[in-house]
Amino acid sequence: MRWCTYPTRLECFYDAWFRFDFILVVLMVIETWIVPFIFLSGTGGSNLSSFSVLRLARLLRLSRITRLFRSLPEVMILLKGVATAFRSVMVTMLLLAVLLYVFGVGFRTQASAFPEIKDLYFSSVWISMWTLMLHGCLLDSVSIVLNNIKDESLFLALLFCTFIFCSNLTVMNMLIGILCDVVTRVKDIETERSERHKLRRVLSEIFDCYDFDGDEQLSSKEFHLMMENPEMIEILMQFGTDVNGLLTLNDMVFEENVKHDVEEKKLSFEDLLDLILRLKGAHNVRVTDVVEQREYTRQRIDHLEEKLREDQKQLKDGQASLLLYMQSMSHGTSQPSAPAVTVTVHWAGEQRLQRRLASTSIGEMLQQLYFQPLQSGLILKDCQGAELGPELTLGHVTETSPGNVDLYLEKLGHLSVWPTAALLPSPPNTPALATVR
Repeated sequence: MRWCTYPTRLECFYDAWFRFDFILVVLMVIETWIVPFIFLSGTGGSNLSSFSVLRLARLLRLSRITRLFRSLPEVMILLKGVATAFRSVMVTMLLLAVLLYVFGVGFRTQASAFPEIKDLYFSSVWISMWTLMLHGCLLDSVSIVLNNIKDESLFLALLFCTFIFCSNLTVMNMLIGILCDVVTRVKDIETERSERHKLRRVLSEIFDCYDFDGDEQLSSKEFHLMMENPEMIEILMQFGTDVNGLLTLNDMVFEENVKHDVEEKKLSFEDLLDLILRLKGAHNVRVTDVVEQREYTRQRIDHLEEKLREDQKQLKDGQASLLLYMQSMSHGTSQPSAPAVTVTVHWAGEQRLQRRLASTSIGEMLQQLYFQPLQSGLILKDCQGAELGPELTLGHVTETSPGNVDLYLEKLGHLSVWPTAALLPSPPNTPALATVR
């Protein structure tokens, strides 16, 4: 009947339970029909007794009970808890065995003076350990044994009570506590695994719908669109996740790091499941949550410090520009950011050193020196002998080093005598080649 339920007959062999049941049926057929046929035909002879081993195969059918565990997850949690606590149980049993041996040797030695209880309970070390395990650990008829020992020796009765306290009340109860603690932790792990499996099954289709680029990751925009889906909100509310808290953590999840990477940070499906599980109302705060919060706070503080340093740098640059502007305004120029230039004027074996702004033009410089440079018949040349036009500035003719300009004053062809400083016209109350400070 099960074989006929498969659309394709070969698909039955992909089912593990069907293969297991098939083996059981084959063994049942062999035992029911083949073995009796061999026995009736007489071909089996004396070797027929070996087929009785096949009767043990019937016990394999008991393994089908494991199917019940699918409908009873609590039983699986208990079995996994016992398997996980196996090492702790063995250590506890070893401690109990040490107590039995130590107290067994003590009772065998101290009971030598009391032949009645010695022959009855403590005739040897192994008999003493057996008596202590039955009546001290498992508390089987402990009152009768304890009264018999008390009638002979009060000291042995107190020693027996001490063993009961150490073994039954301490070690055995400690074993119970270990099992309870392990089962509780296994239950939490299994519950979280079950919830994660349920979320993966429910959210996988919604995640694929909003993964527009198909890279199995959500960007900030895709995450916002998914959170606007009413079905997504209903699933999270049924699961017990704080929807508003999940939206609040959007800046933290998709926050750009301090280095400002070009690639946008994205959220994978597994990271989304972790985030939903951590925001569940029954979730307890863990050390990893505190560490991640500290790391996020540190990154934000570093980012703010970097922004403050950039703002301070810009403020300093603005103050420097303002200072240059004020200096330029004090000198009556319209270009506040023009630097100063050291000008050396050479003529007829003499030279004068001046300090002027780089924005000063050649025509302005000759006009300040001679008022009428074209009528005076004098021109300015650079160190290479090129004549400088009146529209050029001192910043255009800097040759030797930044801020230094060498200019040569030459006469035109119709001048036969160099003008001296005394003969050169000068403005009122302004000395020739005056230094601008």
